[in-house]
Amino acid sequence: MGRMRRIHSHPNYSQICGRNQSISITNLSLLRPVARKQTPMPRFLDTYTGEFVWLTYVGITPYAILSHTWCDEEEGGEQTYDDIVQFQSAFSPSTPGYSHTSYPPPPLNEAFFSHPELSAKIKGICKVARRAGYRLIWIDSCCIDKRSSAELSEAINAMYALYRDSNICFVYLADVPDGTVPRATDSDFWKSRWYKRGWTLQELIAPARVMFLSSGWTFLGTKTGLASTLEKITGVSAAILTGRVPLSSASVAKRMSWAAERATKRVEDQAYSLLGIFGVHLSPIYGEGTNAFLRLQEEIIKHIPDQSIFAWGKSRTLVTHNWVSETYHGLGNVVGPGLLASSPIAFYGVGDVTPIAATEFSGAIGMPRSFVPPPLHCVFTPQGVRISLMHISLALLPETTQALLKCDMFSHFSRDPVMTHLAPRVLVLLRCEDQDGNVIALPLHCPEQDVGRAENVSVGVRARSSNIDCYDPTRVVRVPKKVLERFDVTAAYIELSILRHHEEPLGPRLKRTRFSIENGIALWDVPPGERAIFQHSPDCEEELRAVGFAVTPLECRWSHSEVTLATTLRSAAREHLSRQPEGSTDILIQLRLYPEKYGLDAAACFSVDRPATLSISGSPSAADDSGFKQSIISRVSSSTCTRVLVEAEFVIPADDSDDQMDVHGVVKVDEYVRLLRLSLLRPMQSAYVVGCKDILFSVELSEPLIAGEIAEPAVVVDQVVKYHPQPDPPPRHLRRQL
Repeated sequence: MGRMRRIHSHPNYSQICGRNQSISITNLSLLRPVARKQTPMPRFLDTYTGEFVWLTYVGITPYAILSHTWCDEEEGGEQTYDDIVQFQSAFSPSTPGYSHTSYPPPPLNEAFFSHPELSAKIKGICKVARRAGYRLIWIDSCCIDKRSSAELSEAINAMYALYRDSNICFVYLADVPDGTVPRATDSDFWKSRWYKRGWTLQELIAPARVMFLSSGWTFLGTKTGLASTLEKITGVSAAILTGRVPLSSASVAKRMSWAAERATKRVEDQAYSLLGIFGVHLSPIYGEGTNAFLRLQEEIIKHIPDQSIFAWGKSRTLVTHNWVSETYHGLGNVVGPGLLASSPIAFYGVGDVTPIAATEFSGAIGMPRSFVPPPLHCVFTPQGVRISLMHISLALLPETTQALLKCDMFSHFSRDPVMTHLAPRVLVLLRCEDQDGNVIALPLHCPEQDVGRAENVSVGVRARSSNIDCYDPTRVVRVPKKVLERFDVTAAYIELSILRHHEEPLGPRLKRTRFSIENGIALWDVPPGERAIFQHSPDCEEELRAVGFAVTPLECRWSHSEVTLATTLRSAAREHLSRQPEGSTDILIQLRLYPEKYGLDAAACFSVDRPATLSISGSPSAADDSGFKQSIISRVSSSTCTRVLVEAEFVIPADDSDDQMDVHGVVKVDEYVRLLRLSLLRPMQSAYVVGCKDILFSVELSEPLIAGEIAEPAVVVDQVVKYHPQPDPPPRHLRRQL
């Protein structure tokens, strides 16, 4: 059949057929080009001459295509378009006058393909393609001139169609040796990094015929022959791999879940590698970061009527009206208050969510089948994603609210008033269900009572105690149909604006780090000579002096269960006084470190003694028995190796010595505040040295700021929304003392 395809492309095709009387009508029908959508993609590599060949359209001329994993730069990298052009300039075509339609093919350009600097991968795949009868092959590493942004954009958007229209796709598994048995679950075939690369997902699904090759270019199997094995490895159903059902039959959440465990070298490629999977197009903008995945989701929402795209993140089942299951789906560490996810990893474990028809949805929520649910249309605005949804008000369902607020490890904190303040107001119902028939719902929270009038309403269940960081990042609730019967689902739907995605303000990304007692820092049960050494950061002393303050020497107290650091921040003008006068601006600062608490490796808690502290790390402040205002205890991660170990942030009133006056010369102390930022740091010269015992205590203080300009209604720390209600101001007769 490969010979007949080449005959068909020959300019003297009719003469050749006239001499070959053995060609039957059936064989001639195979020679007709397949009617396909013509996709522009100009450059292919000739497997005989080593020259680049330009085609106006693909899908007419037969060609092969390569799928592989790129070598890292440390391993030599991949040869690019420029590299191949240099080799071509050194060798003229072996047979001038031949074209890619010439038959028989020209002699092999030995000078080009035997060049010692030509990569073994290009030599090997061209040899395999020639044996299979293909004159042209497309290789992503060398057939795209990445210096041209227009060509790169065209290649990215046409990539899926290019693989789909190929006659065969050769998958080269460089980490799978010859003789491997693909069906053996412990074989290297199952462990290949090809399954973890973002771009190879569409390279597996799009081609009709896929052939897997080992590191020695030996045959391992085909996509059809290994369909059930590939389904177990990748999660893509065998029916889709074999073309029995279309790709569009899989829900958006399902398709996203296929890419959840795949990685790309560039963050933007997490989105660009999925364009063909969803049949959408984007203009690639390298440098936009995670915004590329947000743009991808917006395009999907515009073209695919499927609300399962909103069902990402950790989900629990509402077993009864007052009981939430302890088991959950998805990842618990993927949280966020927005409607859109930041990356495909957010869809891990939620592939069982599928959309349902309007009539089925009406029956699931207890409405007659003739009931018309709200449309799936939504609009992206600066105030949020405007969308209409069926909803369940939780105002009269306190037991359901408390069940949703229940935490995994800290359920006894669910009675905390701070957590009640963060309770969800409504459950909005999506027009999709899981494999057990449970309707998918999103809990929404906003400060306003009327959710419909609020802007940028946040998604998810979050519980925040005043003395411990104990949120349960449950974002999605799966509601059985029998439970829905107990709720009052009215026929009137709600139109609301949900937060699109939360983005942190520009600035240092200090709050994303965690403290680690590993990496050589010894804190507990060690001799005094092997303990960590705490000292003031040398930079902070100069910075504090610039705003008129100084700190006393750092005191460190050790015990078997706690390390306490203490220092005093005082005005530099009164620093030399042994006894501070009344109205002094001294601020006592403490940091306590706890070992193995609440099932964590360690925990850290900052405290200050200013009784008029407005907020701490964007969270409500809490007073312990000693009267300190303390920060939320930070959770510990043993996998972080960074300079900033732990940080807390306080907003404190400005002292009256700052002499802040209005236009009339009247001092208005209560309208000005200072930002106090505390942190533990590693010294710069040992930021990546395992075993360093030095830890720096940094104190940073701002100049007086207008209170209203920094008192945000909500900020994000480690992708967790932390709300801080503004406390009532102290009585006027006490303000001068504060």
